[in-house]
Amino acid sequence: FDSDLVDTTIIIEKFFFYLSRIGKELPESTDKLNVLFELSDSVEIQGFTYLLPLFEEILKTSGLNMKLYLDASFKNINFMNDNVYFEGDKIDIVVAPIFPIDPNNLSVQKLTHLHFSNKVIFPDNPVYMLAGNKLNFAGLYLLLKDNHLTSKESSLVVKYLPWTGYLNEEIGSKITYGKNFVDDKNQYLIKKDISLGGKEVFIGKHMSQADWVTLLEKSKKEKGWVIQEFYPSDKYYAPQSDMTIGVHDYVWGFFDFGGEYGGCGVRLLPSETSLGVINSAKGAHYTMVFETNREEILI
Repeated sequence: FDSDLVDTTIIIEKFFFYLSRIGKELPESTDKLNVLFELSDSVEIQGFTYLLPLFEEILKTSGLNMKLYLDASFKNINFMNDNVYFEGDKIDIVVAPIFPIDPNNLSVQKLTHLHFSNKVIFPDNPVYMLAGNKLNFAGLYLLLKDNHLTSKESSLVVKYLPWTGYLNEEIGSKITYGKNFVDDKNQYLIKKDISLGGKEVFIGKHMSQADWVTLLEKSKKEKGWVIQEFYPSDKYYAPQSDMTIGVHDYVWGFFDFGGEYGGCGVRLLPSETSLGVINSAKGAHYTMVFETNREEILI
């Protein structure tokens, strides 16, 4: 069986092909694209530097003409004549795999403006990040409730998105949900709209009744909180830090680059510590995924 395993860098390849495609849409793009990775700190830069030879080899074998640069938290970029520069070189694409990006950062604001002026590609800009706002889920379910979606749109919402509702009294109190959030707390969770890293996620199943009611009432008086159906993870046996095998909660993460599938990963966290929140910032680890063609699976 081991001899059939193939090491692949398809996710990274798809990512760089995606950057190449969107970078060439710039009016002033050339045959070579300069790509700047904005990381959170010098520690991340050290780790990323270790990966650079692999990335450069992938670029070479893929026939992509790119030069990669590393910076920490937008500290060393310069702006001149509606262009972005780093170490004296004009940058075509800025990628920021850090979170959360501070929209008040002046460099972030300038990059966002230049992105929408088609001067630089900045796909992680704060405007696009708004798409990750959990309030969008509540908005879609409100449209569904009021029959503003087509039958196809409705089926997609119900199939792929957990039921989500507004909590803020200005909106939520005007909507009749027909649900008992207090007595049925184990079926729900409360989360902040644009919070990242697994922060501000509260699962009723793992809270006392008194704490849940207090949070519920508090969230109704503040803006930006949603209530959502809770779907507990299936259990998965996987290695732990002490090399024993233990029960884990897990979530799948799929990579999509410009509408093209790039691969997937799985985040794992021991069930006794996850409390239903499985996030890398909370200690979850990614594990490899073996993929095979459907016809090769033996049942």
